[in-house]
Amino acid sequence: MAKTSMASYVQRGEALDYPNATDAVIPAGSVVSLTSRIGVAGTDIAPGAIGSVHVMGVFSIDKAESEDIKIGDAVYFDADTGKITKTGDGKVPAGYAAADSATENTTVLVNIGFPPSAGSSAPAPAAKTKLSELDDVEISDESDGQVLTYDTSGKWKNKAAAGA
Repeated sequence: MAKTSMASYVQRGEALDYPNATDAVIPAGSVVSLTSRIGVAGTDIAPGAIGSVHVMGVFSIDKAESEDIKIGDAVYFDADTGKITKTGDGKVPAGYAAADSATENTTVLVNIGFPPSAGSSAPAPAAKTKLSELDDVEISDESDGQVLTYDTSGKWKNKAAAGA
């Protein structure tokens, strides 16, 4: 019989705790290489401190000059230049372009939440736009004036608002 592996819920995962192991402050908004993907510092992170790094979302990031990037193109972070490029050789996968960025543009919108697999230029799965499509939301007997609350089962559930 196979051994069961146990897990405990820790956090949603849009941002992660990131230890700054350098001797310099990582300024908020800085692109951070996480080896196989990138994150974006959500706050200034002092040397030796732990700070928030966003690993999901769409961010405007400097891009390599003279590159025409189309929505859905796989893009990569070049740590040497600090810019986004379509060239993946030796670069960190950044995600995919969330909008077209013409050659003369200096930035590109990048969805960092769903980097394509190596060699793929396919965009991420379509975004979920309804609560009923989300795995961590459980709605029942909905009525006016309800709010979503998070419970220990790891789900968002609807209930009457306080004072309602």
